[in-house]
Amino acid sequence: MSRSSPGSGAFRVAATVLAAVAAWLPARSIADFDDPQVLPETRFTINEGTFNQWAFGGRSVELARQRFDTLLTVKIEDLDRTCKLSDAQKRKLHLAGRGDMKRFDDQVDEARRKYVNLSHERSKLAQISTELSRFQRSFEEDPFDVGSIFAKTLKTTLTEAQAVAHDNSVREKVQYRFRSTVDLVVAMVDRSAGLSNEQRGAFRKLLLEETKPPRRFGTLDYHVVLWQAAKLPEAKIKPLFDDGQWRTLSRQFQQALRLEPTLVAGGYLPAGTVVSEPPPVPPARAVVQ
Repeated sequence: MSRSSPGSGAFRVAATVLAAVAAWLPARSIADFDDPQVLPETRFTINEGTFNQWAFGGRSVELARQRFDTLLTVKIEDLDRTCKLSDAQKRKLHLAGRGDMKRFDDQVDEARRKYVNLSHERSKLAQISTELSRFQRSFEEDPFDVGSIFAKTLKTTLTEAQAVAHDNSVREKVQYRFRSTVDLVVAMVDRSAGLSNEQRGAFRKLLLEETKPPRRFGTLDYHVVLWQAAKLPEAKIKPLFDDGQWRTLSRQFQQALRLEPTLVAGGYLPAGTVVSEPPPVPPARAVVQ
C-alpha cells in the first residue's frame, strides 16, 4: 500500500471546498454581495441565457417581434374602425410601426454586443439588469404609444376630423380602463378588510374623484391608484373605515408607497404628480452568471 504524503488529505479537502465554492458563486444573488468586505473584486459574465432572462423574462427576441407584429395589426385595425383610414394611411402607419420594430431590434443588438460574453464589475450588476429589464415592457405595454415613430406619424397622418374621432376614442378607453382599475382596488380592499356595500360605494366614489389614470397603462395600474389613495389626507379617507379595516388598508398603502421608485422610474404616475424627492431606481435582484 502506498503511503500518503504529509498534508495530502488536507490538500484534497481544500480542493473539494474550493470546487464547491466555485460551483456556488455563479448562483448567488446580488443581495448576497451587499457587504463590501465580501469578494470586493468579484466580476461576472452575462451569457446569452442570462441576457434573455433579464431582457425578456426568459422569452426570446423572436417572441417579442411576434408581439410587435400582432399589436401593430390590432392597432391599425382599431384606428380604421374609429377613423376610417384610407389605404395610403394604413400603409404609412404600417411602415412607421415597422420602424419602431427595427429600432427595438437595433437596441437589443446593441445591448447584446455591450454585455453578452464580456466581463463586468460586480458593482455594475444592478445597473445592467435594470437597463436590460426595459425590454420586458415590450411584452407589457404598447410599444406604439407616446414617443414611438408610430405615434409621431399618426399625428401627421390623420385628417382633422379623424384626429377628433381618435382623441374621443382614446379618452373613452382611458376612462374605461381607469374605472376598471378603481373597481379592482375596491374589490381587493373589500376582500382583505371586509367592506359593507355603503363602504364600497363611498370608497369607489372617493377614488374616482381624487385619483387619476396612470400616465401610461401597464401591469402596475392597480398600484398607481393605490399609491395615490395612500397620498390622500387621512381626514378624507380614514373616516370611511373602522379601526381594523384602516389597519389592513394602511398595510396595503405601505406596500404601494414602497413601489414609488418603480412607478416614478417607469413614468407610470399621472402627469403633474409631485413626489417629495426623486427616488432612486430600485436595485434589481439578479443571478450572476
